[in-house]
Formats: sequence, structure tokens, C-alpha cells
Amino acid sequence: MPEKIRITRKDLYEQVWSEPMIKLSKRYGLSDVGLRKRCIKLNIPVPPIGYWQKKEFGKAAPPPPLPPFKGNENIEFHIELEKENNRPIDEEQYKEAEDRIAFELDDRNRINVSSTLKSPHPLVAQTLEYFENLETSIFRRDNDLLNSHGERCLNVRVSKESLPRALRIMNALIKAYDARGFRISIVPEDQYSYRKSYKTCVSVLGETIEFSLREFLKQTKRKLSPAEKKDRPWANEFEFSHNPSGRLTFEIKTWGCLRTNWADSEKKKLEDCLNDFIVGLIKNAVELRTRAIEREQEALRREEQQRRQEEIARRKREEEARLHNLLKQTENWYKSKQIREYIQAVKENAIRNNGGIEPGSELEKWLTWANQQADRFDPLAESPPSILDKG
Repeated sequence: MPEKIRITRKDLYEQVWSEPMIKLSKRYGLSDVGLRKRCIKLNIPVPPIGYWQKKEFGKAAPPPPLPPFKGNENIEFHIELEKENNRPIDEEQYKEAEDRIAFELDDRNRINVSSTLKSPHPLVAQTLEYFENLETSIFRRDNDLLNSHGERCLNVRVSKESLPRALRIMNALIKAYDARGFRISIVPEDQYSYRKSYKTCVSVLGETIEFSLREFLKQTKRKLSPAEKKDRPWANEFEFSHNPSGRLTFEIKTWGCLRTNWADSEKKKLEDCLNDFIVGLIKNAVELRTRAIEREQEALRREEQQRRQEEIARRKREEEARLHNLLKQTENWYKSKQIREYIQAVKENAIRNNGGIEPGSELEKWLTWANQQADRFDPLAESPPSILDKG
């Protein structure tokens, strides 16, 4: 069952101005955009662009007062509580992400795509030059598409008809990257790959994200004629072909991202999705950083666990060695005690039978040697070194 969280409008207002929206939203099971819309609906003012950076340096203006509201002052959130909501995050990156997302959501910062390719970015011009004399692919998965995968230019896979539009979109996007301080680069794929290839990446909030622009292929089904069926008895009843559809999509290719596609739809063209795409890049950068921190912390936990296990194993070996030494000493002590008891019995027997032990006799020499052996075994007695103790 979803958990209910009840809060007053005033409390939410105070929370919105006490921590970044992108962080606060997780507490209520919403996205930062969703919580922002909820605040606007409730007439709760939200921090402007750059607020958290200014606040960090003590230059932020005080929050505006909470305006009156005609509706219910009590708010209710229905959320699925996470078992662990203290995911490791980069606080500084979160603050910057909050401000950058707010910037993209502001209509004044809308990215516009021109109707003609004007002053193309060097990478766009380079891609256009490569495509001008390139033949389209004959392979089924890229049928009738231009493909730049094997050349040092933007990762674009579209038909000749869609190329002008695709390059205009890319030109507007890359210039927006430059204006926002995001660095775009074309880097080699895996150097061990059997063929030379490149990927297009953009650096956002310290994370490198690979992306591409491609055109969907539409599938067409055609029933074979009787003559074609006779000529190809092994073929299926229908023949399928794949041809360019004119629909373009941005695709994020980096593993671990939250959302990976922004495409043409009936309601919205890709040209109108560029700010949304950048918001997606920002959120994915935060997610990638969070996962990287989680992996680092997990690696540290494993190292600490291994260290503890090794420490326990070391102490166990030391304790086992001490116990083994104790048992050996106890065993030798009993041996020395038995030897001395036997020596005493030999003395008593000699005295009883012979009246005493003659000095310098073999028995006296034996008794001296036997006492030395008893001392050698006795861990509580000092004894001269014996040849038996040498390796």
C-alpha cells in the first residue's frame, strides 16, 4: 500500500527553500519537475535559477513571503516508501543540477532550430562534408541510411532526405552545449575492436555520456505473388522490408542511464525536445555519479570486510599457534615429570639392591644424563643445549 505523507502548505514552502528541489522531491516520490509543478499549483514560490549557488556564498536574496491560497492548506502525498532513501549523492552536483534544470524549464531559454543550416558548428560541417559523397547502407538494420559510425564525425544515422533536418537539430543542440559549458567530443571506440569506429560524447556535470541521432526504420509487409512463391518455395508467405520513416530520435548509449530516448511523436517534434533532452542528460549525469559513488562505497565495504576477515584469520592462526605451543609445553612437562619419577625409582632400586650408588659408576653417569633429559623436556627448567635439539 502507498504510504501517505501529510504536510501543511507552509511546511512545504519552508522545505522548498531549505534544500534543492531535486533532493527534496525524492522524499515525496516525485521528480523535481513534478514537485515544482505541485508547488506552482499550490501558489508556493520556488527558488530562482542560481539560488543555491548564491546561497552557498551568502549572496542569495531572502525567500519571498508565502502568498495566500484559497484552497486547502493541508497537502497529502501518496508515495511508495523506499527501503533505503539515503542513497549516496554528490551534494554539490545536486545543487548545480537543480539550477540547470530550472534554467532549461524556463521558456526564455528555449532552444530553437533554424529552418536552414546557418554557420554550422565545426563538427556539423565535418559531418556534412563526410556525408555529401557517401552511399547509403544496404544492410537490413541500416537500410537506405547514412552511417557515420566508422568515421571521426558526429554519430548520425539517417536517410539522405532527413540529413538536412538532422544536421540542423544537431547544430542547435551542440551550440546549446557550448553555451552551457558542456563539452562535446568524438572519441575512438574500444581500441581492440576489429574495425575502426568512433562515438559522440558530451560531458555534463562531470560525467561523460554517449549519444547519437538516428532515424527509425518502418517495416512494410508484402504478400508474395504466386509466381514469386513458385520461384522461392522456401520463402515465407510474406516479405518484409525496412525503409526510412522520417522519424528521428536522440538515443543515449551510455549504460546505467534512466531515460535513453527522445523521439518525434504525433504531438511533439524532436526540434521541440532539445531542452527536455538536456534535462535528461543532467538527470542521467546525477544518476551516473550516484551509481559511481555507490560502487566506490561498495568496493570500500568489500575491502573493509576482507580486511576484517583477514584480521580474524591472522588472530585465529596466532591463537592456534599459542594453543599448540601450550599443549606441547604441557606434554613435555608431563614427560619431564615421568622421567624424574623413573629416575627416582632407579635410584631407590639401586640403593635397595646395592646399598648405594658408587661415584663415577655407569649408573651415576646414566642418572646425570637422564636428569639432563628431564630438564630438556621441562619448560620450567633451564638446560644446556643438546645435540638432539639441532636441526
